[in-house]
Amino acid sequence: MVGSGRVGLGRLARSRGLEAHDFRSRGIAELAAGKPFETVFDEYSSAFDAKTFPHGDLGPHLETEFPIADVRLYRQLNVGEFSRTPHEDLLGWEVDKLESKRTIPAPTLAAMRPRLREYLMRAHSCGWRP
Repeated sequence: MVGSGRVGLGRLARSRGLEAHDFRSRGIAELAAGKPFETVFDEYSSAFDAKTFPHGDLGPHLETEFPIADVRLYRQLNVGEFSRTPHEDLLGWEVDKLESKRTIPAPTLAAMRPRLREYLMRAHSCGWRP
């Protein structure tokens, strides 16, 4: 049975412009040299990010909550590794650190039956016919 993944993430987010260029060049070099992810996050992240995500900790999330490009990146990383190349997102340039990874079993058909029934009833009420 196929399951979905749950990942625990740390994320460095940086705005666009000159600050983002500084982050992409020096911040990545500091991480590669072994500086702790949390320290680099505190130095380069905006006040909003620092307040919202202490030390860059996003906590656990389902893979389905992220764009497919991010999911591909997370699947390539081992636990404890960070993305070596910043990628651009809606919030600016980001570097992700994979904190944890686990597989969650897919739900059984019996468990999904009420959701499927509701979906089909909604689709039928909108005029959809198989």
